[in-house]
Amino acid sequence: LIDDSPSSGPSGSGNSVLVGCNFGESYADKAQTVLTGQAWVTGSSNIVATVLTPPGVDPDEMYLLDIKPVISDLVAGDGFTVTLYSQPEATGSYDVMCIGI
Repeated sequence: LIDDSPSSGPSGSGNSVLVGCNFGESYADKAQTVLTGQAWVTGSSNIVATVLTPPGVDPDEMYLLDIKPVISDLVAGDGFTVTLYSQPEATGSYDVMCIGI
């Protein structure tokens, strides 16, 4: 079982939400979370995702992991999918701030 909740607990307000994506314990190049219950999402929402540096992690490590967030599968009045890709492969959980603009 992979815990996809953000490390600080699920949170969100207005047109933003903090979501956790977990690569798991063995190295992987993809982590994905389906997010629901987001009434602010429309079929044409433009959602910007930013991967946050976990506490105690060197920003250089984040640079080397080169994690790229992708938002897809928007469902109006419900949610979307957050996918993280990492070429060199990663482990563990990362928080992603998603903001509708």
